[in-house]
Amino acid sequence: MTAFGVTIEADGLDEVEIKADSVNLRLRHISATYIRVNISDMLAWADEIIERRNGQVRIYIDEAEYIYGNIQNIYFNRSDRKTSLSLAATRFITYSSPQARDLKDIFTLRIDDDGRHKVRCAFDKNVRPQDTVTLPGGQTFTVGFMAAHLGYNDGWLDVEGQ
Repeated sequence: MTAFGVTIEADGLDEVEIKADSVNLRLRHISATYIRVNISDMLAWADEIIERRNGQVRIYIDEAEYIYGNIQNIYFNRSDRKTSLSLAATRFITYSSPQARDLKDIFTLRIDDDGRHKVRCAFDKNVRPQDTVTLPGGQTFTVGFMAAHLGYNDGWLDVEGQ
């Protein structure tokens, strides 16, 4: 499983590492990239988060920064069973150096009538929008959209493109 970490920061305040249960990402070339951080122990982190609500959230993978975004919203989620907090952040990114990557550990693969590929595979921190990916068997396509989930017990990557 991929080790991940989350920090939040704001001007004039120290960067603070918070314990997140999971991170969900939607990455696109040029268009907005979305980050959602889910925190079940909200009382432990509420003060730090509120103080840094106009700051940034940073996601680290294997101790290296993977992506950051500007905090847009803080959501307090309450149900009969649990209370949690989510941070939502956005960032516009241009991926200007596409690479060739192999997709591995594929869970599902769909190709529609227009040749658009939809693949769910194990999370790979090196795959980015605009990359040309190769499937087992040699088929290739250019990544247009990615969605990822990182949790302590699971993780996956959805890759779409033509």
